[in-house]
Amino acid sequence: MVGAVARSERYVLGLTGMPGSGKSTARKILEDLGCHALDADALAHEVLGLPETLAKIATRFGEEVIKEGKLDRPAMAQRVFKDRKMLETLNSIVHPEVRRLARERIESAPAESIVVYDVPLLFETGLEKDLDGTLAIASDFPHRLERVRERGWSEEQLKDRDQHHYPDKAERADFVVDNNSDLQALRGQLEEVLQQIKKEVQK
Repeated sequence: MVGAVARSERYVLGLTGMPGSGKSTARKILEDLGCHALDADALAHEVLGLPETLAKIATRFGEEVIKEGKLDRPAMAQRVFKDRKMLETLNSIVHPEVRRLARERIESAPAESIVVYDVPLLFETGLEKDLDGTLAIASDFPHRLERVRERGWSEEQLKDRDQHHYPDKAERADFVVDNNSDLQALRGQLEEVLQQIKKEVQK
């Protein structure tokens, strides 16, 4: 996807983590530290609002998942997160357009900048091979559960979502940050990661 972007112009860092790991918080901190950030979920929401996308979804899933010209997200979520084949079908519609938007946004970022691309299913979709580096936010289940409960999730919902993620993200990533402590500790680790990346880019 982003392989088309010249690596000499921008360093594209894939950011990922299990649900509730604090990935979005890490993205915001990295943005505050001078990085340019993209959120794959936000891009997916954009794509799901496009008439052509809704038409494809209605054809595959039925008109009942479209209400008043918009996707009925709760109804769709109930379908796809319990059925892997349905999720794959939805992804086959949404992901190509998300990648197109991401490529456009990355190409518009200033040259020689660090672009953080927040992708929950980064390794699961094989996107890591097209990036300059990957960063996983690691957090244990109790801390993740505490965070997602603030969003209204139950423990069962978190476990359901976990099934769609590789559990070994930390082993796969180039950089790993532990988020079982406070924001200050998280920020400090992220600053260290950026320092490492800048040294790598300057070689």
